[in-house]
Amino acid sequence: MWLLHTTNLKLRHFISNIPDYVILSHTWGEDEVGFDDIAQPYAEDMAGFSKISRCCAQAVRAGFEWVWIDTCCIDKRSSAGLSEAINSMYRWYWNAAICYVFISDLSGDNRYLQSSRWFKRGWTLQELLAPDTMEFYDSDWIFLGTKTSLVEPIFAATKINKQYLLDRTVIENASIAAKFSWASGRVTTREEDLAYCLLGLVQVNMPMLYGEGRGAFYRLQLEIIKQNNDHTIFAWAPVHLPYGSLGLFASSPAQFANAAGFRPIATRERQPTTYEMTNHGLSITIPCIYRRAGIIALLDCSDSTGMRFGVDLACTGTSTYRRLNTPLSEVDDVEAKQATTKTIYIETRSRSLEESSGYFSKMTVHNMSEPSRIGRIATGDLMELHPDYRDVLYEIQDLDLPQDDFNSTLKDQIINDGEFLSFVIILHDLVGYLFFLGMYGGRPWIHASPYVPARWAEEVNEKRKLFEAGTGDQSIPGQQNHFTDHLSFPIEGGLKLEAIARKTRSEEILLWNLEISIKDTRKQAALWQLMHGEMWI
Repeated sequence: MWLLHTTNLKLRHFISNIPDYVILSHTWGEDEVGFDDIAQPYAEDMAGFSKISRCCAQAVRAGFEWVWIDTCCIDKRSSAGLSEAINSMYRWYWNAAICYVFISDLSGDNRYLQSSRWFKRGWTLQELLAPDTMEFYDSDWIFLGTKTSLVEPIFAATKINKQYLLDRTVIENASIAAKFSWASGRVTTREEDLAYCLLGLVQVNMPMLYGEGRGAFYRLQLEIIKQNNDHTIFAWAPVHLPYGSLGLFASSPAQFANAAGFRPIATRERQPTTYEMTNHGLSITIPCIYRRAGIIALLDCSDSTGMRFGVDLACTGTSTYRRLNTPLSEVDDVEAKQATTKTIYIETRSRSLEESSGYFSKMTVHNMSEPSRIGRIATGDLMELHPDYRDVLYEIQDLDLPQDDFNSTLKDQIINDGEFLSFVIILHDLVGYLFFLGMYGGRPWIHASPYVPARWAEEVNEKRKLFEAGTGDQSIPGQQNHFTDHLSFPIEGGLKLEAIARKTRSEEILLWNLEISIKDTRKQAALWQLMHGEMWI
């Protein structure tokens, strides 16, 4: 640990026998004095030097010889030194004799403490909670009060329960959801720091990997479940994404904004269920409530009223599930008692369409009746319909499958009159839609339904019977007959799936032009077009 001498401003490294020291909490500004700068003559001319000298002067008046300030006491030239500092910072603030809080945007003209950006920064959360003694100063280093005397405005600014502000020893009893909720409205310059600034608060150590983006928060949650079976880590609310599938883990502390009241349930009769990571996702033995669209995994936690909640899951395979983009489901005592305990695997990481490929799979031609007419479908190019989604479009084209395979998936497939072609379009991971494309009475028709891998063959057979009978499927509101050339229905995340077969003419040949698109209903724009092709009749 590097400490700065309060009178000669020289750095010294301590491995053991660390002396008493004060510590500074502040928000970074321009031209800060770094580790390499503090010993240089030009340091005094830097904008950040003033708060260092004023902090040291205050420490001298209080009788301290050493001070720790993050701008100049972390050797960022060494990745090991930076990692040690970030992993140790909570402890360093905890062990400090006094923490000086420098509120640089608070002056004589502005005395409204809650308005300070100090309460909005990610790193200042642990700096608020860890120290035992805190003294707040404005931009002129005029004393404002202590954490105890200012607890009311601090509570108003942070919404952190006063028991945690006044007694740091009870912080370890707070749930994971509560701790994440305290960080939900805070920001950091680097996206990774939203996770790293919480390490000490959740008692986790992990290496720093700048460049991983929101993957840092995902790694943090993985580390937490290795040593903690607090189910409140799953009690977050999805942010309304325009598209994408959800994992069991949150992608940001912001998703815990309303989770401060969640707490684990643990009694002698029932301890929280344990879980572990596997290559199929999170393996967890948990009470499950069966619903029409999937299951609800009943969490071992409740809110401040005692209400229990569960996570809505959709099946993606044998005992494998993904989280739906829906709020937590309330579960009453009657439902909880009827739950069946089973071991399932849940995808842990949220994925958007930018993060995964779209592709066609499971091509099969089914004969409904004696053919009497020839139809043919050929794929065209994927079409960009909205410039904001250019990267998405290109990623869908850059598939793991060879490009030739992609182009030939539907190319030159013969569909006779009375036949249909079934195929699956995977949007991301195993989230997709089962399509049926066919000819009937000389006209093309199209139908789609959500894709459940375990039921693919079964559903194809069910649809075949419906098609052969010429009856409609009442599961699609407003659709009276399958044999339609226009299909549109809402899918998750505010999206709409749309498929249209349009009649056109080219060189005196009658064509049916087929388009399958995913559209954002709120922006009234198409995100991208999955397929653009022609059926010749």
